[in-house]
Amino acid sequence: GLGDVYKRQVTTKGFRAILGGNCTTTTNNNNNSNNNENTMNTKLSYNNTNNTTTTATPHKNTTTTTTLYCPLHRLKITGCNKITDHDFHYLQSSPLQYTLTTLELNYFKLLTDNGIAAICKTLGPILLHLNISYNTNITDYSTNIIGNLCTKLRSLDLSYCGKITDTSVHTIAKTISCLTSLKLDGNKYITTKAIISHIGLSLIHI
Repeated sequence: GLGDVYKRQVTTKGFRAILGGNCTTTTNNNNNSNNNENTMNTKLSYNNTNNTTTTATPHKNTTTTTTLYCPLHRLKITGCNKITDHDFHYLQSSPLQYTLTTLELNYFKLLTDNGIAAICKTLGPILLHLNISYNTNITDYSTNIIGNLCTKLRSLDLSYCGKITDTSVHTIAKTISCLTSLKLDGNKYITTKAIISHIGLSLIHI
């Protein structure tokens, strides 16, 4: 589950990038923390990862896992069918809550408004870029939460979230003043009229 990813980041303070693509089962066994401490990337990406198991052994001189710093700034996870809303509560005890400014979660079958709420409550103050496109269980309730808790967002992608309506457009336009990019492709309940009514300096790309 997603909790395994967070545990991985907590126990390997040198990691800023772990990339995995087209994985149905991924197992990472790490026993050399010196190599980890030399890794200085800033992106973590998992694609089509339905089962993820990670095991890391911290260096003998490493402090307790709850105090380690995670320098990860961008997290991208695509096509995970088993990650649920509950998994995102791990963010509350993860060092990602202090550094993660870009989050991309796409094609999640079990991600709902409750999961978005858990994400925004923890990451809202620092998130700059949020992409939750192709999550068909997302509704206007999610955009209301995003608008109220993620006030520093510069870009937001809600493409193909089939249940959102014009209400989301109005909410976002009124609550996120820093937004410069809003993507709403493939949402049949959003009208051109609603979008045009809010086009201005704050929304330059739709």
